[in-house]
Amino acid sequence: MKLAWLFAVVLALIGLGAVAADPAAARTRHKTKPPCADRAVNFSWWRILDAPAPRPNGCAPPVFVDGEFIGQDPDSRVRFQLMRDPDTGYKQHN
Repeated sequence: MKLAWLFAVVLALIGLGAVAADPAAARTRHKTKPPCADRAVNFSWWRILDAPAPRPNGCAPPVFVDGEFIGQDPDSRVRFQLMRDPDTGYKQHN
């Protein structure tokens, strides 16, 4: 009877050693980045009538034409298109 307990303990230690030696368990987990946001979104009826101009938020490189923010995108081809034709981006109509 004592031999059966000894055998079970040895088997448990071998199994625990195999789990502890697993390199996949030792790797660090990938941490996801939070989505980019420059500020919290608060709904207001007044903002529908008088919406402020959009601003770059740091998620992607911004595009400025004549000192005015036109838009932003991580894709360089889209940024080039915004620079070539600024009317496709954000425009303030004054």
